[in-house]
Amino acid sequence: MPALFSGSRDPVALKKARKERGRLALLSLPEAPSTHGMPSRQQIIRQKFDALLTNHNLNTANFDIPTAKKIEIWKKKPMSALGDPLFATTFKEYLFGAQNYHDLDLYREMLAFKKNRSPDDRSRAGKHIVNMYLRNRAPLQVQVEQEIIDNINKKIDQRKPPLPRTFDKAIEKMKERLMHQHTIYITSPFFVELEGIHNN
Repeated sequence: MPALFSGSRDPVALKKARKERGRLALLSLPEAPSTHGMPSRQQIIRQKFDALLTNHNLNTANFDIPTAKKIEIWKKKPMSALGDPLFATTFKEYLFGAQNYHDLDLYREMLAFKKNRSPDDRSRAGKHIVNMYLRNRAPLQVQVEQEIIDNINKKIDQRKPPLPRTFDKAIEKMKERLMHQHTIYITSPFFVELEGIHNN
């Protein structure tokens, strides 16, 4: 019997060879998605994620689906996750519900102050932080020990620009408070359901 791929000129063999090549070519094509098949794992995750955000009045267009690894990082290292829009938004909403309304905003502004290398910018930012968050009846007042506030005020009121470490004590206290709140946030219905979007 002639070999299919021997280069034979036999018409029957050539016909068989063409048929076999066609079959192999079809096998190499990507499989078209079935309109009646089961949804893919990624589609299921997307459906779960969109439903979760919708149920919590969040716009699905504003947030990307976090990976399971990223969610684990949010759980273990929350301070490193503050730059993520979904984490920051939902953690801040949790803080509002816990009546720690502006703790996260203050913490982030004090960190930005600490990283600022411009003395003039620090002078303006320092006064803004005190007036917005720390003085009595401030628009976004946050509860901080009076001793810490008094020490900050002394440094802000000096003629020379405040040093980057001016808010260090307040940053430390605020971080402790946020870390405590985070231990409760990760047991909230939202976060538990967010973890579950990657489960089968």
